[in-house]
Amino acid sequence: MQKFDSTLAEFDKEVSKLKSIGEVHQEIKKLATEYETVVSKIQDSNKTLQSVLKQHQDFQNEIKNNITEIENQYSKNKSDIQSLLTSKLDEIKQQNKAFEKSVTEIVENLRKENKQFYRDFEETVRIKLAENKSEIKQLIEQETIKLKDIFTSELDKRTSEIINRQKSLLTTIWLSSGTIILVLIFIIYRLLKH
Repeated sequence: MQKFDSTLAEFDKEVSKLKSIGEVHQEIKKLATEYETVVSKIQDSNKTLQSVLKQHQDFQNEIKNNITEIENQYSKNKSDIQSLLTSKLDEIKQQNKAFEKSVTEIVENLRKENKQFYRDFEETVRIKLAENKSEIKQLIEQETIKLKDIFTSELDKRTSEIINRQKSLLTTIWLSSGTIILVLIFIIYRLLKH
């Protein structure tokens, strides 16, 4: 009987150990399940992160493409403005040449008219010289003033025309530049907003 009691005691110890092992086994199963859950969540997070990274990369590529497009448009607009400015400056140079030519022609005409006038005047002066020197002097001054006034008014008229053309050209250039700058600002704003 003692042996039986001793066997029963050992059996109870073994049952107790088995229960402990069973509990440990249950804990290990629970930890394994939790580990699988954590691994699954990490995999899901990894997929989400990869998706976000791809979206970020796509967004960066889109921004690079938009910046390249803006730079190309800026270069094109800059060259367009430069060519417009160059053509307008060429027009102004041509207008200046035409003005110089016109002034030269006016001066030549005035010289011709003056020559004819002086011939006529010289004849008149010879006749009138004997009569009255003061009348001759007054006549010369009046004619000189008339010629001066004619030349001055023609020169002022031509100068005014050129200044008006230059003002309208500058206004056109400023408006075009302002419009292009506003369009670029709007494009940049739209790009930054998205």
